[in-house]
Amino acid sequence: MDGDDRIHGGAIRCIRRVSLCGRAKNARSTVTQTIILTAGSEIDAGAVTYRLYEYLGTCEAEDDQATVLVTFQTGAGVPLGEATIGPVTSDHFRNKGGLLRAVTGTVPRETRRVVVNVIMTRLSGSYNDGSADNLVFELVRR
Repeated sequence: MDGDDRIHGGAIRCIRRVSLCGRAKNARSTVTQTIILTAGSEIDAGAVTYRLYEYLGTCEAEDDQATVLVTFQTGAGVPLGEATIGPVTSDHFRNKGGLLRAVTGTVPRETRRVVVNVIMTRLSGSYNDGSADNLVFELVRR
C-alpha cells in the first residue's frame, strides 16, 4: 500500500491474500512490506486504530511456526511500538489447518511508516513448514 493512504470512509487496508510457507531448507524465512502513512494529523491526534489478523499455522505435524510482527516507526525509522500475532505450533491445531490470530490497538502518535514482517521459523525437520494466509492490516478512524 504505497502512495495516498488518507482514511476515506473510515478505513484503509493492506490486504495480502496469498499463502506463505517457509518450505525452503532454511531455518527462517521472512516476507517484509513497508507501508508509508500520510494521515499524520489523524494519527497524531490518537484518532487511528489498527487491526491485524491472519491465519497462521504449520504444515504437517512439525513444530515449525509463523509469526507476524508489525513495527510502527517515525518517518526517520525510529521504532515507536510493535504488535505481534503468533506464533502457533502444531500443538494448537492438530489437523485443523491455520488458526486465525488477531490484535488491535491505537496507532502510536508520530507514526509515519509501518513495517510488516511475516516470519516463518523451522524448529524441527528439514523443511521450514511455518505458514501464513490472508494477512490483513487495517487502519480505522475512530
